[in-house]
Amino acid sequence: MPEIRTLNLIYSLPDPPLNGYDLRHLNLMKNLSDRVDQTVLCRIMAPLTPEQKGLLESLPYNVRTVLIPRPTLIQKICKGVRFLFSRFPVMAGGWYYCEMEQALRELLDEKEFDFIVLEGIWNAVYRPVIRQAKAQTVLNLYDLEEGLLQRQADVLPFGLKKWIYSNGAKRMAALEKTLPREADLIWTVSEKERQELLAHSPDLPAFLAPGGVDCDAIHPLPPPDKNGKEILFVGSLQYLPNVDGAQFMSTDVMPEVLKRCPDAKLKIVGRGPDERTLKLHNPPSFDVVGEVEELEPWYRNCQLSIVPLRSGGGTRLKILESMAYGRPVVATSIGAEGIDITPGKNILIADTPEELADCVARILNNPDQGRSIAEEGRKLVEECYSWKSIANILYERYARVIEK
Repeated sequence: MPEIRTLNLIYSLPDPPLNGYDLRHLNLMKNLSDRVDQTVLCRIMAPLTPEQKGLLESLPYNVRTVLIPRPTLIQKICKGVRFLFSRFPVMAGGWYYCEMEQALRELLDEKEFDFIVLEGIWNAVYRPVIRQAKAQTVLNLYDLEEGLLQRQADVLPFGLKKWIYSNGAKRMAALEKTLPREADLIWTVSEKERQELLAHSPDLPAFLAPGGVDCDAIHPLPPPDKNGKEILFVGSLQYLPNVDGAQFMSTDVMPEVLKRCPDAKLKIVGRGPDERTLKLHNPPSFDVVGEVEELEPWYRNCQLSIVPLRSGGGTRLKILESMAYGRPVVATSIGAEGIDITPGKNILIADTPEELADCVARILNNPDQGRSIAEEGRKLVEECYSWKSIANILYERYARVIEK
């Protein structure tokens, strides 16, 4: 048995993995499984199907699930009120379940762990239980949530939801200063976020473990049709920054793109488009596709991938995925945060609708330039962002802590 034992708290069972959060912890745990004895604790909202049971049995680590049905509106309000009088944002109630807390207590009684890994800061709602364990606490920060909450508040219309996000941002700002000081080890997905933590507490044990991509599974695709004019936007449409990005593309960016390339076509691919996003559907220039079984055919047909985000945080795994597939990327500055890019070489960066449209038109009208950017992007992910190399960073740090 491996000498290092971890208990990883994740939000829910990733079946299938449909967002950056799922992909990150699944790939890191997969690449650590030959050296670390790992146990996962997570919530499920419905009984496991035979297929899901088969999936869990095939994983190279243990998974403990807790069946907790989706809460009613009254239950959500009650949980929100509970956290109204805590140091957490009100929406922290959406991550806390008494059944999960009880399961965590039982698991800690059954087995000793070297590390308890909080996969995301919202799992810190179980900190009172974790504090009683002998294990060291690892805080795996997928985002600095204060900036994400504030950016989302900035783009929301005036009303209760805007207040909840604005107030949540203020509480999270305080929490992200105090909670890391209670952790024994902290991972951030970008150097920018690591430096922000160190600015508040220079002695924090904070280290960089960026987002990644499976370069062994994703191979660069052949160059697309030179006469094609397809633009691809991939992302979960249940994630508010992506919803805002789709709106931004529809109202501000695509009109400018069509002035420069009248036959350009945008495809928006992602699960869970709501009514607001579906109303943007206006083919052939603006096509809200929704969820698809396989992404490769959509990357194969596109000339470029676009990430037009105005809010959000962490590392944009869809940028790394696009680069791995060999497709050039156009993104906003916020959209490309967390990745060590070289604008003009392996990506094009722009923030205004006119500048974004210019970048899109450059690639659509000059396929050779797009191909050069795509080749440099693939080199970047191979050298710096493979999950295997990132898992090695985690293991070496865990081993050093154990040795001490």
